[in-house]
Amino acid sequence: MGERVIRCAGIMSGTSLDGLDIACCAFTDHSIKRLWSQSFAYPHALRQRILACQEPGFRASSYEWLRLNADFSRWVSASCQKTKRPHIWAMHGQTIAHAPSDFLTWQLGDPSVLAEATGTTVVSHFRHGDMAAGGEGAPLVPAYLGFLYPEPQALLLNIGGIANITCLKRGKPLMAFDTGPGNMLIDMAAQLVHKRYDAGGRMALRGQPNHVWVKNMLATHPFFQLRPPKSTGRDAFRLSKMPNMAHADLMATVSELTVQSVKHAMQYLPKSYAKTPLLVSGGGSKNAYLLEGLGATPAAHSQMLEAEAFAFLGFQSLRGRALGGKATGARRMASPGWITPGRNWAQVHELIGAYL
Repeated sequence: MGERVIRCAGIMSGTSLDGLDIACCAFTDHSIKRLWSQSFAYPHALRQRILACQEPGFRASSYEWLRLNADFSRWVSASCQKTKRPHIWAMHGQTIAHAPSDFLTWQLGDPSVLAEATGTTVVSHFRHGDMAAGGEGAPLVPAYLGFLYPEPQALLLNIGGIANITCLKRGKPLMAFDTGPGNMLIDMAAQLVHKRYDAGGRMALRGQPNHVWVKNMLATHPFFQLRPPKSTGRDAFRLSKMPNMAHADLMATVSELTVQSVKHAMQYLPKSYAKTPLLVSGGGSKNAYLLEGLGATPAAHSQMLEAEAFAFLGFQSLRGRALGGKATGARRMASPGWITPGRNWAQVHELIGAYL
């Protein structure tokens, strides 16, 4: 009898708030097969509410926070009901706040709502165990990258809302940490002229970056003074701190900050990686300004990587496999994600038994 296959669908909504990515993979102990993927755009009103609650000084009643969580959870559940059904949903949720220095992180998304709506078991709350063990709670994607890239050396940069870099040695993460803003400030600047993002980096390519401002940010912003392991979030970087300039120059400047913050972070990598090709995944892998500035190329598995990664982490969590660890600064590998059994739990329990 062959290995039992478990279908896990990762659900990811990133810092850019550009939508919901769902990617389903079939897992065995030794293989991953991509089955399907689908994306859903954020409802405008819900997106605006989530953006508003991340502004400095925002205040809301406990009822309003609960209402936001419920509305987000119902939207995720409705989106999932429009896809094929996996054995497991692996839901990251929408990050509202991430303060690793205080061991705090908060993602919207109620796994009980999703499990009830779909009848399917849910794995969630992936970051909490790592933070309880003293880790940053991020990035967690490197464990999956190691599965994809077993080469002697690999260097991968994921540019989502926040960018993070991973050094792999024979499939094992040596280092993994956030480098700073990825697409987040770029998207904010694009939205000033009613664009969701800078398609292909074309707006940035028409402008001239303010190198003095970029250099000053790298020298003074608290995040860039930290050594890895480190992680950050949307609340740490704001367009409101930008000087006045032409819009094309603004696009070039925030894009240049992403480029230079990655280069700034690379000083912490082992010297043996100095000539290792840099592979880029995430939305930034389509941005010509970023790729040219970094001298990088898109990774083979670039578009749904984060959603796939959480599908992988869901599979590992079902098996009781620890997450995080040394790459995030944790004292030890930590407890896995939380499991919320759905109506298919008996089937899942039987399937996963072969892997325990």
